Amino acid sequence: MDFYRKIIKKAYQYLKYNGYLCLEIGYDQKFDVIELLENEEKYSDIYCKKDAYGNDRIIVAKLK
Repeated sequence: MDFYRKIIKKAYQYLKYNGYLCLEIGYDQKFDVIELLENEEKYSDIYCKKDAYGNDRIIVAKLK
């Protein structure tokens, strides 16, 4: 989870206004990564997409 914390804290510096941050996750990391994004308060419209096998795979968040 350490690299997710680092990416989430610094990504806003590299994204355009209303840009999207997309993070590939392990099937059991959905709620932990979403919590990190929500706590940062720089992101909105956070959701998860599933892979072809129905596992949680990508978290998408929009920069506020």
